[in-house]
Amino acid sequence: MKTTPKQGACGGLLLLLLCCLNGCSSQPPARLLVLSSLPATSLPAISLPAMAPVTTAVRQATIRVEEVALPEYLDSYALLTRVGSHEVSAVPDYKWAEKLSTALTRLLRQRAAALGYQNVDSGEQADLHLLVDIEHFEPQTTTPAEVLLAARWRLQHQDQPEQSGQTLLHQAVAGNTATQQVAAMEQAAGRLATLLLPAAGAAVADQEPPSGRSVGMNSLVK
Repeated sequence: MKTTPKQGACGGLLLLLLCCLNGCSSQPPARLLVLSSLPATSLPAISLPAMAPVTTAVRQATIRVEEVALPEYLDSYALLTRVGSHEVSAVPDYKWAEKLSTALTRLLRQRAAALGYQNVDSGEQADLHLLVDIEHFEPQTTTPAEVLLAARWRLQHQDQPEQSGQTLLHQAVAGNTATQQVAAMEQAAGRLATLLLPAAGAAVADQEPPSGRSVGMNSLVK
């Protein structure tokens, strides 16, 4: 059967389309990133001794860490870098395994637990109530490279005046790879938690706020 020029052109176009689709489907999947790294070492299995009867009740300090708020452009699955005053760029071939607000909230709660707090659910009473609003949190294409974290926060205490303020952190990045950028972001978030969370024992101590401690606090940390 003889093929007309029109049929030949359509066949060539279809073949080109199939090649393009095949090329797109052969692209490797994006590599998934998480904000929290694995512990440096695993804990050995131990046998716990029998517990002695408890004669004195020691109450564990409680904290309610609300879900961290982020600008909509940051709270996505794309890993963004700041490339200009009004421009961000998505890092190719990488994306977050979860939304950044979820990862940051969990990291703050983990750091609170490490300090001795018992995390409670939203709506429950707690000794401390932490609210964090992130304004900037992205790697910067500066020399040297760094992560900029800017946050507004409020720390409410049952027995003391509310504290609030702004914190600006600069965290150096060890290199220019996506994983190195994320590692610096984790370090910056950990530093923010350390700055905001007092020791758990202080949260349940029956005492006045230390003299000279400002209720409104602003910090700029390099």
